[in-house]
Amino acid sequence: MTIRLQATDALLTYTPTTDPDPLTASTDKDITVAKLELTVGRNMTQPAYCRKITVKIPIGPNSNELTNTYSGIKPGVIGGTEPEHGGGWDALTPTTEDGKRVFTFKPDEWPQFDGSWVITLVISQIEINTVTGRVPIEIIEETSPTDSNYTPKSAVVTVEKFPAGFLFRNLRPSKIMVDNGETVKLTWEVQNATCRVFWDKLSEQVDDREWESGPLYNTTGFMVQATSTTDATMVHTLTTAVTVWRPDLEVGELIVHGTITARGDVEIDPGGTLRTNTIDPSSGHRIALGSTTTVKGWLETDDLILRGRYLRFCVLEQGSTTWSAPELIPIPISPPKVPITDLTLAAGAFGDRILCIYADGDERNEMLFDGVSWVAGWNDRYSEYRYSSCAPGVDIRGAGRPVYMDRGGHMDGLPDGIKRAWSSSQSLTKMEEFVLFVSPEGIVNRAEYRRTTDSYVLSQDSPVQLPWGALSGVGLARFNNALTCLFIGAENAVHCSRDWLNPSPLNNWRSRFRPALAAFDGKLHALITTMNGALVWSSTSTENWPEAVEISDPSSVPRAPVLTVYQNKLYAIF
Repeated sequence: MTIRLQATDALLTYTPTTDPDPLTASTDKDITVAKLELTVGRNMTQPAYCRKITVKIPIGPNSNELTNTYSGIKPGVIGGTEPEHGGGWDALTPTTEDGKRVFTFKPDEWPQFDGSWVITLVISQIEINTVTGRVPIEIIEETSPTDSNYTPKSAVVTVEKFPAGFLFRNLRPSKIMVDNGETVKLTWEVQNATCRVFWDKLSEQVDDREWESGPLYNTTGFMVQATSTTDATMVHTLTTAVTVWRPDLEVGELIVHGTITARGDVEIDPGGTLRTNTIDPSSGHRIALGSTTTVKGWLETDDLILRGRYLRFCVLEQGSTTWSAPELIPIPISPPKVPITDLTLAAGAFGDRILCIYADGDERNEMLFDGVSWVAGWNDRYSEYRYSSCAPGVDIRGAGRPVYMDRGGHMDGLPDGIKRAWSSSQSLTKMEEFVLFVSPEGIVNRAEYRRTTDSYVLSQDSPVQLPWGALSGVGLARFNNALTCLFIGAENAVHCSRDWLNPSPLNNWRSRFRPALAAFDGKLHALITTMNGALVWSSTSTENWPEAVEISDPSSVPRAPVLTVYQNKLYAIF
């Protein structure tokens, strides 16, 4: 800073400024003419009465003196004209004592300063001497807290005189408000000085007249210090601040008197504890708890869902272009298991029900839907289930291996590496079925099976490696006597292939999860989990796919969806 205020026993507050800021020493050819302003009464903590203020400026040629001559210096007062503000202030004729020019300011009436109003004492036309340094300016006030027993009290303002030619001003940000994660550029004017930028707990030396920040995540104050290249003890500081829209916040203890609304997840670090007497999921909201949750005391709930331990489904009627609103399929939470992930889900028509298969950790479980409600099934209940029961586009792997490939022996004859692959199936006739296997390395193999009385037999020319690869399992469906498949390729692009021909990217769609594909109501239907976790749907009766429509907003646990036809309706499970 170029001005420092040191109060001793003063009751009034003083805010000093200079023009120019900072002051610079004169030269023999270039005289610096300056103005000193003292704003009195701002930010008062306790009221005080005043009957006189005196300012003493040292006169002489030295570093601790401000000017060689005082004949042209002019005092004045801004404000204080209202009766309760003093009824007008007089700047008395200056005097000289002990090498100092003395300026006295008196009100017509003795006012009370209470912080609601101010006056500004102005001392102008000061010709600064030629020596750099620091000048103490004494302020003497005659004040009282009670409008009686007025006594003199003092404060000292120290003014710095920088070397001639020093310049530092006009610090400005490129924006005063930025989005979360956006940068900002600071610019300023500077001469004969080096600059350092300070922000947060960091600093950086800058050799230019501009500087660009890194990404800002919360409202940030910036301080730029300019150090004179002639006298390193002379440092001038400017500050600015940039507001961040919707900032990140990190605080210590936080007490909120009112409602906290979270637009996203609320997470507690491991080892942390959420303490509350009541959790009330009002307005139809549900309570979602992590898959490992400790409850001390009683837990009463009709609507509790562990995060990641639920599925959702919605329905498309024949002739409709609008899906029903997503509904929950709550997964049993006893005993607690891990979240249901994108790689463990399969579903298909099973007799007069939908069979939904999921891997729960290392275990396989089922949910059955009869058109009204979902009920839980368990590992050994449906031992006669066969792979062909799954709907087109089903991905039945779990925990790095297929869930059903060891059931009933109907997948015999495949190499071990393929047995551990991602798999999808599609029946061409009642006696014939194609199965695609995608290895962890992205190699796609096509196998053809023919049905026997109680199993499937691998055709002699199977498996056959296809000339293209995939980064996910494959959504597979038969439509218009052709096999169509969707899968994830390079750069997360959704690819489409028909009858094993070379695939191509589809509509700039992107996903991290296997697409779902099914034939229904004279069209092919595709479900895709987008990069942000939303579920989108598109359907076509030709080779051209229209833009996808969102049918479910982003999920906190996104996964690969499945499609299955049941009772002349198309079911999406995700």
